[in-house]
Amino acid sequence: EAGYPNGEGFPKLTYNYPSLEMDSDTAQVFKEQLKKNLNIDIELNAQELQVNYTERRAGNFDLCRMNWTAD
Repeated sequence: EAGYPNGEGFPKLTYNYPSLEMDSDTAQVFKEQLKKNLNIDIELNAQELQVNYTERRAGNFDLCRMNWTAD
């Protein structure tokens, strides 16, 4: 509906996430669901936690994993 039938012509995106097991599992599921439901391929980029924080703060990402927990 957005102009990318079957994912054709969709821009290449990279998903940055911390290289922790939980985040890696989430990234794999995210990638699989985008492929299955929209036929969109994304590149996964695991980053050391502090690198991931720094890159997010600088706005250097297409897609990124962010979370929040209660203080």
